[in-house]
Amino acid sequence: MVPRQHSFPFWLLCAVFTAALSGFAQPAAPPSYEASNHPWRLEKISDYDWTHHFRVGAVAGFGIKSEFQMNGSFNAAARAPGIFDDGYVLPDSRGAANDASTGTGNWGVQNISQIGSTSVTMDQAASFSADNASASKDGSPYAGLDMAYGDSYWYWDNAKVGWECGFGLLPIHVSGAMPVSANRNVYTFSSGGAILPSAQPPAYQGGYDYRGDTSFIDLNPDSTNTDAVAGTANATLDAMLFTLRFGPTFYWDITPYIGLYAGGGPVAGLVSGDVSPGGQVTLADGSTAAFGASKASGTKLVYGGYVNATLVYHAVQNGDFYLGFQYMPMSGATFSGNGVTGHLKLGGQMYVMAGINWPF
Repeated sequence: MVPRQHSFPFWLLCAVFTAALSGFAQPAAPPSYEASNHPWRLEKISDYDWTHHFRVGAVAGFGIKSEFQMNGSFNAAARAPGIFDDGYVLPDSRGAANDASTGTGNWGVQNISQIGSTSVTMDQAASFSADNASASKDGSPYAGLDMAYGDSYWYWDNAKVGWECGFGLLPIHVSGAMPVSANRNVYTFSSGGAILPSAQPPAYQGGYDYRGDTSFIDLNPDSTNTDAVAGTANATLDAMLFTLRFGPTFYWDITPYIGLYAGGGPVAGLVSGDVSPGGQVTLADGSTAAFGASKASGTKLVYGGYVNATLVYHAVQNGDFYLGFQYMPMSGATFSGNGVTGHLKLGGQMYVMAGINWPF
């Protein structure tokens, strides 16, 4: 039994101990969260005003590469009578019948080396051949169009989380030069003993020489030989790249005037294009020749992923300017036919984007 003089402290100690036990036994009431006081808590946006955005602008595409291959034989395009790869021999004003017996002054050469002491030579390619010739090309920046629409569902202090869907359109034109061999006919036209000019400019135009004397050559060749000469041929790839992307996006108001969008996700696209020979061969002696080969067309499905970041400047209410960067590696596309193959490589493509953004 507790003595009377100590009863009050004893009962006070019991009351404190009982209250402490009650405090441990009862759970604490959950606090009331406010977004401004708890920046790490995601809150669902109940008011959907100012959660959407739409932007449109121009893009510059970089890092798009291509490879070309050429294999097989190609026929040279037919020329008009009397027209050669490096000159011409045509009837003059006296008429072909008279020229056949006395020669013509209506002739010209591309190089002074074609003029000999008593004859003139003209070259005309008959065919071209390529033995698995190849060329690689890193394309220049390509200009295109970019659009995006998105919405936000949650906020986090000065940030929002949502989704974005984007569309891109990019025309692509690239060409590459490949080594080829030309088989050509070499025609010799006699001057009939006349002294031909030997100190004229590279493109001598026939008729009268530098002394004022008329230089005639035979209208028809006196002999024909063949030779082979190296050259280069161009192939061209023209394509239109359509892309559609979709993924989550994050928005953060860095300052009252500057904001940042960042996102990523999958992307799919279509490449509609064609590959074709350039139609012209430049030979080692500087002359050119045309050849005929039809283009090969097709549409290819490509896919990949993307990540992007876009800075926006709040210029006016409901109106922003934006500048962005996007990395979008995708699978490649191949177009092939008629001895020419073009590979479009999209594995390292990057984009710089700029335009107008509307938040609403």
